[in-house]
Amino acid sequence: GCILGELFARKPLMQGRSTLDQLKITNQFIGSPAAEDLWYVKNKQAKTFMMKLKKYPAVDYADLFPSASADARTLMAMMLVWDPAKRASCDECLE
Repeated sequence: GCILGELFARKPLMQGRSTLDQLKITNQFIGSPAAEDLWYVKNKQAKTFMMKLKKYPAVDYADLFPSASADARTLMAMMLVWDPAKRASCDECLE
């Protein structure tokens, strides 16, 4: 999802200066995760950190990627998801 977005934007999308900064930027870009979307995070401190971040909706891909087709923006949205179980599979992306 990031690479596809970067191809349209022609620049890095979520370039953080540290791991924590990267998580904050990702949170602002794809929107804040729900608690159930972090089931895979085993470290309690990491999960608490994520849940305490300021809440954001996902960015509007149409505004951010005006040259991308609606299908390309939908594909990005399917891949840029916190919960890996909800992310589009390779087969789903190719459909």
